[in-house]
Amino acid sequence: MISPWIARNWLFKHKLLVLPLLALVSSACFCQYDPYAHLIATKRPQAQNVVGVYVLKTQTLTDEELNFLGDKQATIELDSSGVYTATNFPVWKEWEAGYRFDRLFSTTGNWQIESTGSISGEGAWAIRLTPSLDPLALSPAITNNTPPHGLLFTYGDGDAGDVMIFEKK
Repeated sequence: MISPWIARNWLFKHKLLVLPLLALVSSACFCQYDPYAHLIATKRPQAQNVVGVYVLKTQTLTDEELNFLGDKQATIELDSSGVYTATNFPVWKEWEAGYRFDRLFSTTGNWQIESTGSISGEGAWAIRLTPSLDPLALSPAITNNTPPHGLLFTYGDGDAGDVMIFEKK
């Protein structure tokens, strides 16, 4: 058995080796990877390529697919003047360990392209919606480096994979 004094002395002398190793081990244990990060545009899209109508194609917040829409269609239109119109946009509530559908609503506001940090050292691009469509969601990321683009709404920690994906019509 190693004496506590020897262990502390060894750790103190080798802290430059031990600290990065501990950081690496803890990040491997606690940090996953956003399963949708590969979809996010890393090159700034031109505004004219983002203008258009986007339709909700999938959501992973619940198991009910798009059944909550009934016969309605959830859309977001981004026009060339910087105005957006959301129609039948799903609003979610945090529920137990996840989310549940709350209601659909429609609104208008302003939009602009913004940088939201980086993915693997490259820029990540999103649409800032003012006012925001859902306080639980991040600004929607722009998908695809080349047109047609899409919109990716991420809820909570991106590693959990809770998203709504809108595709350009």
